Amino acid sequence: MRDGQPTGGEDRRPVYRLIKSAMAADMALGLGLAAIGEPLFGMPSLALAGGLIAVAGGAGWWWASRRLAVLEEGAGRR
Repeated sequence: MRDGQPTGGEDRRPVYRLIKSAMAADMALGLGLAAIGEPLFGMPSLALAGGLIAVAGGAGWWWASRRLAVLEEGAGRR
């Protein structure tokens, strides 16, 4: 790594696996908030926020999965 930028020779797969795991946890947190926001706390805004967090986590998980697939496909060619 030079000046904080990857040079292209590093294996980035562990980074994307970590991001994928974090986004899965984010989805779980968001779904939990969406499920208990209204009934437990009487706050529909909390349920809405939980739903948005879950959607953002799903998008991040999808993005990391795609990047990981591309990297693993490239590693298979070497």
